[in-house]
Amino acid sequence: KLATGAAWVKQGSWVAAAALCRVLLDHPNITTREKVEVQALVREENHWYATLSDGEMLQAETVIVANAHAANTLLPVKLPLGITSGQVSLFDAKNAAAIPQVILCHKGYLVARDDTVLIGATYDREDLSCTVTAQNHTKNKAEIEHFLPGFMQADATSGRTSLRATTPDRMPYVGKLAPGLWVSLGHGSRGF
Repeated sequence: KLATGAAWVKQGSWVAAAALCRVLLDHPNITTREKVEVQALVREENHWYATLSDGEMLQAETVIVANAHAANTLLPVKLPLGITSGQVSLFDAKNAAAIPQVILCHKGYLVARDDTVLIGATYDREDLSCTVTAQNHTKNKAEIEHFLPGFMQADATSGRTSLRATTPDRMPYVGKLAPGLWVSLGHGSRGF
């Protein structure tokens, strides 16, 4: 039984972000370049030129900047972007009072997958080390305990900490910033 109110989204689900990105990138008009970094982005006439860390220069009429908190190193207009770390905690599903058949979202979230329950996530503007800590596992477990009293009967088995880009109002920036320049940024609180 939930200890607080909730909203039911009948066809709600979760997305395996890495798998979704692979499918979206599998397009004849998209070339994926890995292990290189865009070091500069400049507009000349009707084209954008991206200088890569391997020395190559790419040219395009349209560019989408979607590199999280590093975006301001490339953008002609600086956006108010912050950076936070967030830790998720994995628990063995056999230690849960019951396995929800839906995703539960509150101040954090709970997703049951296979033999695990994923609970997350912390929100930390100070410690950006990406270190997984017992203290953050305890915070995640406490959030679920507030939402679902007595739900988890054991400690986390593992976790992951990542950095995310945030905006002042926690709503992402998505859209056209300049001619031929689009952004998709600040999804740290609402989105991927």
